[in-house]
Amino acid sequence: ENDIEAGKDSDVSPEDVSEKDEHFVHPSERFEMDQQATITLFQTQTISTPSHFSPPIPFMAILYSFLFIFPIYIIAQLYSSSMMEERTNRKCQLLLAAPLRSIDIVLGKTAPYIITLMLLVIIISTFIQQPSTIREVTTVFSMALIMLPVILLFMALSFIAAIFSRSFKELTFSMVFLSVIVSGYLFFPAMFANIHAVSAISPMTLIVNLVEGNQIDVNTYLFSTVPFYLVSLSLYGLGTSIFNEENLFSQKNLISKSLDSIEKFLEFPGGSVFTLSLVSIPFIYMLQLMFIIILFNLPLPYSILIMIFLSAFVEELAKSIGILTIIKKKLEHINLKKATLLSILAGTGFFVGEKLISV
Repeated sequence: ENDIEAGKDSDVSPEDVSEKDEHFVHPSERFEMDQQATITLFQTQTISTPSHFSPPIPFMAILYSFLFIFPIYIIAQLYSSSMMEERTNRKCQLLLAAPLRSIDIVLGKTAPYIITLMLLVIIISTFIQQPSTIREVTTVFSMALIMLPVILLFMALSFIAAIFSRSFKELTFSMVFLSVIVSGYLFFPAMFANIHAVSAISPMTLIVNLVEGNQIDVNTYLFSTVPFYLVSLSLYGLGTSIFNEENLFSQKNLISKSLDSIEKFLEFPGGSVFTLSLVSIPFIYMLQLMFIIILFNLPLPYSILIMIFLSAFVEELAKSIGILTIIKKKLEHINLKKATLLSILAGTGFFVGEKLISV
């Protein structure tokens, strides 16, 4: 207060100060600067921050949601490194020789990591909510349920990266690349929570809404999380199909192992290019949503044209990958008639899957 009074009574004004004295601060301005310096990150501030933008960005809620992702990054890295070490040191060779199915081995190795992450998510949710009522306790478990598909996706990507990589160097690159892509998918839409419809595609938007005290319905939960569940299960299925000595201890490249996994799928009872198109839809769906996020800020009509081109490209690629596998692996004798029939089946599978999603 004395500083303010001194500033009012003083005959010195900023205009009277010599231009050479660049460090001069008027007493009234110094008081405001001192007040701002005492404000911490988690206190309400009077200066412009993202929370003061119009429309407001849920800055604090997004900051809290980051707390869920850091443990997932670390555990996923440990999980993939463990799988890779067992491959390089041939530690899992005894397990493969045991009377166990590949799915049993994969589940046994994966379950502890998922359980650990779920416990960490519940602890973090409890820290954020500090529940004292039944509703707040329900919110804690709702957060855990929302994060479950995110955990499954990170674990599935880590598993696939560990199976497909030929060295720790490739594994590190794959994990960093996949983590960046998934993080962008999760957090960029969440920045527009309650502002734009694009935010609904990310489970982190649901976390932001819960942190802000809003409620979510079942349809919103399913819309955000079902693609994560389906992609995770598909990745684990494809990875488990080649969880054998031939692929684990070989130096096959990414394309060869991908074709091997698709070959196993086609040889499985009920496997065909029709069902492969159905299985590929969640992947294409998430890729197209990612394209929307990436092209969100591009001006019209360029964003629409690029979006149409990229969407058509990935769809046709997904339809043709089964036919390519049949040709490369010589699963069937291919002529023009057979290729046309397979193309029709692949296209029909994709068409049926799209209609099921729209329903």
